[in-house]
Amino acid sequence: MLFEDVNTTFISGRRYAITGPNGAGKSTLMKILTGEIDSEKGSVTRPKKMGVLRQDQFAFDAYRVMDTVIMGNAGLWAALQERETLYAKDHNALTDEDGIRLGELEGIVGDESGYTAEVDAAILLDGLDIP
Repeated sequence: MLFEDVNTTFISGRRYAITGPNGAGKSTLMKILTGEIDSEKGSVTRPKKMGVLRQDQFAFDAYRVMDTVIMGNAGLWAALQERETLYAKDHNALTDEDGIRLGELEGIVGDESGYTAEVDAAILLDGLDIP
């Protein structure tokens, strides 16, 4: 058993850190809190939106910094990737379903400020002095 009789509340807008020695269960606790794994006992109530800073500093090495910032909006990033895949198809190979899906994706991109995402990310990065 990793933890027993744990009760806690995280207050919206505050920042929290979990520290401890290797093997203490920090990563497992984070996975339970984020819903990546289920707890064996008890329950976890999660907010609609929760930000988590992961420890894997190599997770985004294959991406541009700009893309990594945009990935912060997972729904937008998924729509942009799917849209790019569909637009990469040969024009004659696009089906009616592809056309309908592209329309849906363009709606998502518009709703999520995707047409200004790179400019917005560049402003953010510039403010952090990240080229």
